[in-house]
Amino acid sequence: MAGAQITDAEDFNPGSTGGKMRCGKNNVELLCGWADSGTVGGLLSNVTSGLNAQQIASLTREFRNSAEH
Repeated sequence: MAGAQITDAEDFNPGSTGGKMRCGKNNVELLCGWADSGTVGGLLSNVTSGLNAQQIASLTREFRNSAEH
């Protein structure tokens, strides 16, 4: 997150598969990523999408669940 200059990142529930999930934004991007002992991934959206951190966290959990099952 620091490399993307995201300074307001916060932790979110990573879902039933555990690990860690953090989401935040800068002036251009909204980023949410997860990591655990075997996977890493995330979603990136433009801030003009109108999504907030809670919404991108929910979408990231859905994406992760689909990708890992």
